Amino acid sequence: MMTNRDIEKGVSFIEKMERLTDLPWMCDYNLSFHLSLYRPAATAHLLKMIQHAHYVSHRYVHVSYWAGNSAPASQEEHRRPFVERSALYAGRHGVG
Repeated sequence: MMTNRDIEKGVSFIEKMERLTDLPWMCDYNLSFHLSLYRPAATAHLLKMIQHAHYVSHRYVHVSYWAGNSAPASQEEHRRPFVERSALYAGRHGVG
């Protein structure tokens, strides 16, 4: 189960990604964001699967990003679970 600290970590990665324009750093924070969501489950196999998926899709993310500048939409998708489920996020960002 995610704690408020886990949620705060996830939110911090979203906020960092929103401020960046350097795609390699965005990809690193994106991986960190996804790992932070699943780390509380304490399932090493799942974390390895996420890391592997990130590794094999990394080159395609670059092409997709530069072709359509999908970063704003992506961050909105990352933010949605926090807006819908987290009073911490909602209070911090004036949502709800």
